[in-house]
Amino acid sequence: ALIADMKAAWNPAKEVVWRRINPNVFSVQFNCLADWNKAIHQGPWDFKIMALIIEEYDGFNNPESVKLDKIETWCQIHKLPDGVLKNEQFVENMAKRIGEVLELQIVLPSGFVGEFIRVRVKLNVNKKLTRFVSFTKSGKTEFYQVKFEKLPVFCYMCGILGHWHEECGTGEHAEKDLEWGPFIMAPRRGRGGRGRGSGRG
Repeated sequence: ALIADMKAAWNPAKEVVWRRINPNVFSVQFNCLADWNKAIHQGPWDFKIMALIIEEYDGFNNPESVKLDKIETWCQIHKLPDGVLKNEQFVENMAKRIGEVLELQIVLPSGFVGEFIRVRVKLNVNKKLTRFVSFTKSGKTEFYQVKFEKLPVFCYMCGILGHWHEECGTGEHAEKDLEWGPFIMAPRRGRGGRGRGSGRG
């Protein structure tokens, strides 16, 4: 079922060879660079709403030694002041609080409209999802909301990927205690208010 789902999602140009290492670990051999790039960099991918974690593997070392704890995804930081946006290094340092920064888009690409910048990051699946980033000026701290464009299942209680809040602790949580939720998910592209980027909504 996993292989069939990924074949549909990746739509590879050439055959992809899967080998089972253990019930939760597979090696996947791509025979086309474009197929490999899509699988590695256009996720996150999920199977039955759970994260499929993919890392590059050299084919020689023990595949079970490969650390599988990160996924790549795009996120948005909303309503940063224009003065901050002029300093790309400052924005990148702020984005590093979310995860390892792979790409920064201060000018939005075609198809995205809104008061936000986009950052592609590697998220550690064992750490809480970042809801806000901040900076302090003249003794005053300002907070800016982070939204993710795509995520597998995550916990509304602890903010960690891989389970629902009903599976966290006793599973009994008052709604007021849930610090994460759908609000950290970005709407479909093209929706939003005024934009600094270009393109049609």
